[in-house]
Amino acid sequence: MTASIDAHVRLDTHPTHPSAVQAVLTGTQARVASTALEAAGWSAAATGVMALARIDHEEPYWAADAAQHLTAEGITVEITPRLQEAIDENGPGRTTQCPGAPAAKSARSPTRRRRSTTTSATATS
Repeated sequence: MTASIDAHVRLDTHPTHPSAVQAVLTGTQARVASTALEAAGWSAAATGVMALARIDHEEPYWAADAAQHLTAEGITVEITPRLQEAIDENGPGRTTQCPGAPAAKSARSPTRRRRSTTTSATATS
């Protein structure tokens, strides 16, 4: 069993940018949660507030993923009903992989595109 960390993370949709997700961090060890979220691509928005905005609009999926990882580390996570609804609509319950999500054990960034290796044949006379 993982030891409990004195950190609480409240995940919610962003109040002015509904496609984004924000995390409000509290507790004496909130820095542990902040470090974990930064490693997952979240950005500091203010003291004790992290934000996640993605071009592919998969924030609910990645917020749920972050919640699972934080919980596994012993951090208390609360997901608001509004965000939970967004997660349920297009989150972890989906049967296909998220667009842009890295393949398992892939070191490549999900936003990088692979250069095409196919060449077109040219006619020579």
